[in-house]
Amino acid sequence: MIINRVCKLVLFFSVAAIGISMQAEEDIVDNAARRGLDTPAGAGTHEAETPAQRDRRMSWWRDARFGMFIHWGLYSAAAGEWAGQPVEGLSSWIMRNAKIPLPDYMTLREAFNPTQFDADAYAELARDAGMKYVILTSKHHEGFCLWNSATTDYSIAATPYPGDLVRELAEACRRHGLHFGVYYSILDWHHPDYEPRVPWDQRPHKPEFDQYVAYLKAQLKELLTLAPTIDILWFDGEWDKS
Repeated sequence: MIINRVCKLVLFFSVAAIGISMQAEEDIVDNAARRGLDTPAGAGTHEAETPAQRDRRMSWWRDARFGMFIHWGLYSAAAGEWAGQPVEGLSSWIMRNAKIPLPDYMTLREAFNPTQFDADAYAELARDAGMKYVILTSKHHEGFCLWNSATTDYSIAATPYPGDLVRELAEACRRHGLHFGVYYSILDWHHPDYEPRVPWDQRPHKPEFDQYVAYLKAQLKELLTLAPTIDILWFDGEWDKS
């Protein structure tokens, strides 16, 4: 029954089970901790910790090795097509690959309504498969937030869906004994103060990157308040030449 319910969600997003064994992946998790972002209050850093203390702190991650990464966003509603035509490349990059103007892309909010989403079904599936953690893309490069953010109206609250996907999945993972983490894209094609912009974004507003940094930090604080037992912050987009 669980598998049947979960399979119905495939049109909305993809799930990848990943095994972790390399030092690089451990550093992804530790990177957030070193910025003092892995505690509910976001206070303090681990710069002064001893090698033994770090080893204990990271031991659960090394032991877990197997988890579920849920890649989900407005791009899922487009399903790899735009204006009735397939778009080459990753479906999560469809906004860039198809050079879609932001106002047109934002209409996907009206189609994003995962009424059959069942957070407990996913958590049960992960647990029964032997996974130890679940990570959700809280915000991908498109800038859309899967939680009800007070920092923007470009979030799940602007869709027909009545819930909060990050909160629901975080709570389900705790109920089923799983660690929970969020992926967060530093790169943001939606925010007016992020730069560099894509070439076809002709908004007249001049970006002020400091304003974007303040926005990013406010969102991270929201996420850590929303789910104070977040175990992983998985950053992406730092490679963009901002």
